[in-house]
Amino acid sequence: MKKRQIDLILIFVGRVVIAVQSLVAVRLSTAMLEPNEIGRVNLVLSVTSWFVLLLISPVNNYVFRQTVEWYAEKKLNEVLQRFGLFLAGVAVLATAILALVHFTIGIGTPIHMGWLLWLVIASLLFNTLNVTFITILNTLGYRSLYVIFMNLSLWLGLGAALGLIVWGGKQAEYWMTGLLLGQIAVMIPSGLAILKLPKQQSVQFIKSGNTAGFDVRSVFVFSWPLIITTGFYWMQTNGYRFVLVGFTDAATIGLFTIGLTIGVAPMKMFETVFTEYYQPIFYRDIAFTDTHQKAQAWNRYISAYFPSIILMGSFIGFGGPFLARLLVSESFHQVSWLSLWGVLTQLALMVYAAYVSFSFALLDTRRLMISNFFGALVAIGGTLLLAPWQPLLGTAIALFLAMFVTMLITAFNLGIDFPLRLPWRRLGKAGALALPLMLMMELLSRIFLDPTVLQSFMSLTITGIYMLFAQFILAREWIFSKSSIVKTQN
Repeated sequence: MKKRQIDLILIFVGRVVIAVQSLVAVRLSTAMLEPNEIGRVNLVLSVTSWFVLLLISPVNNYVFRQTVEWYAEKKLNEVLQRFGLFLAGVAVLATAILALVHFTIGIGTPIHMGWLLWLVIASLLFNTLNVTFITILNTLGYRSLYVIFMNLSLWLGLGAALGLIVWGGKQAEYWMTGLLLGQIAVMIPSGLAILKLPKQQSVQFIKSGNTAGFDVRSVFVFSWPLIITTGFYWMQTNGYRFVLVGFTDAATIGLFTIGLTIGVAPMKMFETVFTEYYQPIFYRDIAFTDTHQKAQAWNRYISAYFPSIILMGSFIGFGGPFLARLLVSESFHQVSWLSLWGVLTQLALMVYAAYVSFSFALLDTRRLMISNFFGALVAIGGTLLLAPWQPLLGTAIALFLAMFVTMLITAFNLGIDFPLRLPWRRLGKAGALALPLMLMMELLSRIFLDPTVLQSFMSLTITGIYMLFAQFILAREWIFSKSSIVKTQN
């Protein structure tokens, strides 16, 4: 069996185990925590994501983009040491900002200053380092280590969260602390694995001699547009919560978040499986290449990716009521209809993210600013206009329109200047395969108007088997391709 197929099996099996963990985590959180506590969790996560998106994510993406070249040139360990110092600086800055916000405007929910600092700063440091180490292992082809460490982080965190909830009380602070402890426990072995990587590269490349380094100028050139972009992106994807809390309360935000999560979580799982497998191939494909070759590599990437998400979106979007029975407790079934809006928004986000990967390949992220500006404008403006009318439906519409606008503008800006080609034939084939799937889902939903857990499981199993078969029909064109992603070194 070829390494490409073995890698795919490893990633798939690892993600199946993670999917089980996610299902258990959603089920436990909605059973153990009240909607108000779920809302508090999401407000704290929104504060954390502000620092991550604005300060850490741009630099982190630069590290991931350059990992293959730095490893080939034996610079990776030095870069990671500098990255650790950068995170320490971010933690100091975040501490000062959190103190100012806490004692002035607050974050929208009561929380002790000590808890706020612990949850946010620990996430910025330990969660970021662990995810960075694990992602680098995957990028460099160490799939088994990646799968082991990722699963350990999540399962240990879930166990710790459950233990703390039982011991300390059903509060958001204990739940989030447990999840963080799982990341901390795995951060040390994952970091040691990076240090012990072999010096002789197993993948060979033609070196161009002009690889960007981890210096202030190189990082700044790549990151400054992303800092602006991610600020707008945070407003688009998280800022609405602080607008919505002005019209409703934390419990409504909790219901809204869970309703979207029913659709978004399975889509994210699929996205993660695909990108975890193919993104390392893409990054190795573009290492030491010119712009035209990068565009060709991206075209191959989205030719495999875009058709697959049509099938997955059809499966999840039409299976919302069945998924709700399996994923969340009874008190959240009333918002299962929001899952379709979650799927539509996530589909637009997944297409947008694929175009973002090409801007990363170019090390030019300036084109992303304008699209995210309009996305933030639509999200915040739409929430202000529509939430007073319908807090749940209005906000869902606003978020979908915002992401759709962001996707369209980004695709247009990159498509007019570079030879990027959409795989129209394969997209049509995916649409044809998705049609029977949607019809089956619709028929089953009419048969089981108020499905039980067993009926939901059987319905998803039947349609899921068809979906997997259709995915295989689409994927066999590239999974079993004889083309090599490896370049030879003189």
